[in-house]
Amino acid sequence: MNTLRARHSPGFTLLEVLLAMAVIGIAVLALSETGGRSPRLIADLADRTYAQWIADNALAEIRLFEGFPEPGPRRGRENMAGRQWLWRAEVKQTADPALRRIDVWVLIEGDETPVLNHTGFAGRW
Repeated sequence: MNTLRARHSPGFTLLEVLLAMAVIGIAVLALSETGGRSPRLIADLADRTYAQWIADNALAEIRLFEGFPEPGPRRGRENMAGRQWLWRAEVKQTADPALRRIDVWVLIEGDETPVLNHTGFAGRW
């Protein structure tokens, strides 16, 4: 008979419990950080959506009212979603003389960083 036989008791050791708690703690921390960023990401997505609509409207106005626009800057202001938005457009010549490139930047009033930069084209048909 071997009296030095190790006895195994059912259950977890203290080391196993601490390791499991550490893994769960890291997982909860990662999930809470992701969840905390979600509202800001949703707000940014909404801003970019409104800015896209404003840029599309600016391109449509330039094409509609100017037909084949002359190169140069354009500016405008639009109220959308209860806020004032500013747009700047730059009409540029292209390698094709019958085509103009129109770059549009959309900003929230009071902010210097554009929310969106959008490019469109106008042609002479």
